[in-house]
Amino acid sequence: MAYFDKYGVEFSDDRKTLIKCPKNFYGDYIIPDYVIKIGRLAFWSCSGLMNVTIPDSVVSIGEEAFAGCSGLKTFTIPNSVVSIGMGVFRWCSGLTNPIFNECVFVYLPTSYKGAYTIPNGIRSIAADAFYNCKGLTNIEIPNSITSIEEGTFYNCTALSSVTIPNGVENIGKWAFWNCHSLVSVRIPNSVTSIGNQAFMGCKKLTSVVIPNSVTSIGNQAFKGVGNIMYSGAATGAPWDAKSLNGNWEKAKEEERRRKIEQRKKIQEQTAKENRRIFIIIIIAILGLVMLINAKCAKTRSNHHYDLFDPSMEYRHT
Repeated sequence: MAYFDKYGVEFSDDRKTLIKCPKNFYGDYIIPDYVIKIGRLAFWSCSGLMNVTIPDSVVSIGEEAFAGCSGLKTFTIPNSVVSIGMGVFRWCSGLTNPIFNECVFVYLPTSYKGAYTIPNGIRSIAADAFYNCKGLTNIEIPNSITSIEEGTFYNCTALSSVTIPNGVENIGKWAFWNCHSLVSVRIPNSVTSIGNQAFMGCKKLTSVVIPNSVTSIGNQAFKGVGNIMYSGAATGAPWDAKSLNGNWEKAKEEERRRKIEQRKKIQEQTAKENRRIFIIIIIAILGLVMLINAKCAKTRSNHHYDLFDPSMEYRHT
């Protein structure tokens, strides 16, 4: 059974996970020191929440845990927290300062304008950390970072250049989605994968050099980008870029081939589904025919007995 404290805040039966705070909560809240996890959407849309104290026992904060808490003005995350979900502070319009601990960079306010340097020693950037920071013009990422998570710089429309440090192995999906002011990006040899739509909408990127260390590139990863320089093993080229290795015709041919393969897969799936539906219809028709035949046979049988009913001879006068 769930446990509820005097404020109506819900916890798991072992009290280690804070599950849900009532939306009508108003004021400050101190999370008990027996909690180790703040669950997904735990304080979602608690606009009356003014301040939260998180104990050192907490190691994980779930996706959108404080999203929509517009009353929050400041927030401190203890160094014990090593796992942060996507969009933890999305729509927290009252927050005006960057939020991070010694391990994770969590949030830059959407109102921030200008260049920003992530502090040295930070090992990871939370997904959506710079989400919709339309005033961010440049970002310095320390060498301690090993991954650019999904949606990290989503819709940072003023971001003009970025250098991804050596040591980063993964660029997540939507990482630089719609960063349409981005004119240069350096991808190091440490990167092995680039997610779906990672650079989609980066229309001012005239050319991107992808090292051969990259073996996986997601769908539409470079949609709208001018040219991709790449000779590695990842399939799906040119990932909706306008040209591949300076060859526009090759890029168009690859795109045509990919679309043909997609259509073929759709046609095969449609044919398979049609066959399945046809078989179901045939089975249903056969079942109906058998049912009708059975009823007809029963009717004929009853009529036969009526014809030979001994009582019939006494019914005539």
